[in-house]
Amino acid sequence: MRKKSSYLYIFLLSFVLFTSVLWGIKIMQGTIPLVDQWTRDFVRAMADSNIYFLFRLITELGSGTFLTPFTIVMGFVLWYIFRDWLVGVIFAGGTILSYGINVFILLGREDPHFKHSKVSKTSVKWGMTRPSPPLQRRFLLE
Repeated sequence: MRKKSSYLYIFLLSFVLFTSVLWGIKIMQGTIPLVDQWTRDFVRAMADSNIYFLFRLITELGSGTFLTPFTIVMGFVLWYIFRDWLVGVIFAGGTILSYGINVFILLGREDPHFKHSKVSKTSVKWGMTRPSPPLQRRFLLE
């Protein structure tokens, strides 16, 4: 039984890695992945809905201006809870390091809803598309 489950894990890991590599190659060549082609119309239709607004706000929680202070505070909280500084350092260091690596990845794929916007590809690539205050319901759409 244990052997079957290890084969399943190896198969799933291989499938995910293979799919990720193919997707990365497509993005680097400048072609739009099939998932983005399929979801393009759906994203355009959902642009004015409350669901889109909610998920856009959740997406903003991944920005560096929120993530960095939150991670540092949570690192101290974990240090206090577990009474071990290593837990907080590993949590905060791993989170900030992975965010930093993610910033420097230069794949810069175009999101489906940016196709006809006036936003430059450079700002989309570096994640510099922020809504102007107050938060608007329509982000980067015509």
